[in-house]
Amino acid sequence: DAIAGSDGDPNAGDWDGIYVNGDGDNNGLGYFDYCRLRYGGNASGSAGANLAYYNVGSTNGRLHDSVSEWSAGYGLRIDGSSPDIEDSTFANNANHGLYAHSTGLETKPTIDDNTFTSNTGTGAYGAFLENITLVGYSGNYGSGNSINGFALGGTLSSNGTWSMPTTPDDDFPFVLTGDVTVEYPNTLTVSAGTIIKADAGAGLVVEGRINGYGTSGSEIVFTSFRDDFYGGDTNGDGSGTMPAPGDWDGIYLNGDGNLWGNGFFDYCRL
Repeated sequence: DAIAGSDGDPNAGDWDGIYVNGDGDNNGLGYFDYCRLRYGGNASGSAGANLAYYNVGSTNGRLHDSVSEWSAGYGLRIDGSSPDIEDSTFANNANHGLYAHSTGLETKPTIDDNTFTSNTGTGAYGAFLENITLVGYSGNYGSGNSINGFALGGTLSSNGTWSMPTTPDDDFPFVLTGDVTVEYPNTLTVSAGTIIKADAGAGLVVEGRINGYGTSGSEIVFTSFRDDFYGGDTNGDGSGTMPAPGDWDGIYLNGDGNLWGNGFFDYCRL
């Protein structure tokens, strides 16, 4: 109690957090199994999260079977690093449960079988998509977040794949919070069974190419943020809102007159 918050109880931001600070050459590593991280993320600290990976490089760190909760910032921040995030819980954090971001080194995490609960921000959020690749993404679940899904926004300036490979009804879909642009000459591949929802004013602008190859029994779904039938109650309001025509902008194949701006869709539902 002597070092707890000013009210004698632990508070979010009581300490800075764990800052795994790499040099881009696979140094600065952190491996965590069956750990509980609480009340970090002090805004004046360098991490801004209970746990942050910065510029570690290609070697994977790890957060398995662990809990990150009550951070004053993010539960976990990943930037220029590629850890395995599996079977862990992110709860009651004051910002996103997980924040993947990269303006330098590629960020290639595996995010499987995690639970995101009651985070003030989104369950998970990805920014600067040109440097982010999800090596694995399946079996995740969210409730009580501002968005119960993996929110995406920005520009895809390299080839990318969005995939929800375990089941087509995982309750943690991709969510477009603004327009996502696939720049020429890059290709976005959307795997069978993947669910992509979009908020008002958001959509896909394809200046390169999109491959949406679903399969019979495992179609790809592009739908409204308010559509609870696919991917669960992503906006967390129960039956308070219903999907309606015009909820999102759609997919805009914006060509250059030279075979770019193309879209290929098999077994898709829009």
